[in-house]
Amino acid sequence: MKEAIQAYEAKNKILMATNSERKSAIINIAKKLSENFELIIEANKVDLNLAKENNLSNSLMDRLEINEQRLRDLIASVEEIANQPEVVGEILETTTR
Repeated sequence: MKEAIQAYEAKNKILMATNSERKSAIINIAKKLSENFELIIEANKVDLNLAKENNLSNSLMDRLEINEQRLRDLIASVEEIANQPEVVGEILETTTR
């Protein structure tokens, strides 16, 4: 429950953050994922073992699995998001009827 409250409070901070602060936060997420790469992989193995013991379906097991390639892809995706141009507040398209 503590984490849920922290996440809710963080949402409000993100909404009030500047573009550079949001970009910095996203870059920090990628950095923390990289720094904790092995820990994440090992923790996921524990999760997968528990899921197997509880007879989780193969399709759910596949979605739960975070192997090294998936984690590398996730980190790359987060970095890509951080490097995208800021669009908050921009009008991308209008239509007149």
